[in-house]
Amino acid sequence: MPICRINRTHIAFFTCGEFADTIPTLAVVSTLVRRGYRVSYFTTDRWAPDIARLGAEFIHYSPWPDVSRTLNIEDPQDQNLIHAHMAQSIADIAKSHERNRPDVIVHDYVSVAGRILAKQWGIPTIQASCDFKLDKRYPSRQAPDLIKHVSYFEPQLKSFLERYDVVDEVLYFHRAKLNIYFYPNIFQLDGNTLDESCFYAGRCAPERPYSDKWRPKDTDNRPTVLVSTSSLYVKGPDYFKMCIDALADLQWHVILQIGENNSAYCFDTLPPHFEIIQHKPQIAILPYVHLLICAGGMMSTMDAMYCGVPLLMMTHGHVELEAYADNNVRLGLGRHLKKTDSNVEAIRTSVLQMSEDISLGLRVKQMQRLVRASPGGEEVANRIGEYIECLM
Repeated sequence: MPICRINRTHIAFFTCGEFADTIPTLAVVSTLVRRGYRVSYFTTDRWAPDIARLGAEFIHYSPWPDVSRTLNIEDPQDQNLIHAHMAQSIADIAKSHERNRPDVIVHDYVSVAGRILAKQWGIPTIQASCDFKLDKRYPSRQAPDLIKHVSYFEPQLKSFLERYDVVDEVLYFHRAKLNIYFYPNIFQLDGNTLDESCFYAGRCAPERPYSDKWRPKDTDNRPTVLVSTSSLYVKGPDYFKMCIDALADLQWHVILQIGENNSAYCFDTLPPHFEIIQHKPQIAILPYVHLLICAGGMMSTMDAMYCGVPLLMMTHGHVELEAYADNNVRLGLGRHLKKTDSNVEAIRTSVLQMSEDISLGLRVKQMQRLVRASPGGEEVANRIGEYIECLM
């Protein structure tokens, strides 16, 4: 009887460490490890416990040099800092892993280290993206403002990549031979997105490979609203204080998920129907929620739709967030308050009107069925496995 060969193909993941880029990959990593692949994960220390918990090998990847202030990626001086940091990280990884090269690299579009090392080592790549599939050839059919905004950063990053003989599109516009999008096809801006090189997996973000337990308080049958923030764009506390003022007089139970960048001590005494949560993921809370107030990014959208929760989105003038929020409105999943419209009265009015909108609830429930039926970690692992088999 022939002996079955154990599959020890080595797959390395590279992400920039942001929540939206990292969390959708965890269900994929968990599945690949369970199937016998060797998986290493290059990311920031924030994710070390999660990666180890899944049985993958965590490898430290330094975050951007942001120890004393917030970097402005539009500032040429800060761009030079970022590029110098990336160059040093690439040199360190290349030196320490010269004899421990992976067989395939999976990288997000921001983690150019993955692309550069794949070029140096002569190994194939897979691109994973938590964003829209954009094509600048058809801006009118997509999001012109977003394409214009993203294109601003292209020349600098393109110049950096060319130092390493990587000559190709950058950021949203780069395509590998296999591209995994953690946004369902129905959410894509251009309906003509079907392409053999692209695989759309909308269930990965809410499909956590391990369970975070949370149980709601007794709310006396009040409806519940969850106020969440963005780990990248909107960190508070002014945002939360505005929402507190807007919701204080309503007969709703209000959960403030203040994230890792805020402290509960920033807020005065809250009304009795408010509570603060800091270290629980929103996917654990959303099954008990009737409305999510958020920035409208991919993570919040997928989590909310998986749980059938409408969205009230405030984008605070960020072009990328506005594109996602407008798209969600186009799909009938909620309301979008732009920066000039985000105030206490508008929030309160929107919450009351949305709570009475029966058609909104029906559209969200329909989308919930579509998101739950979309591919998740198992299906992405299948697609990666098929890709690897074709390489052999």
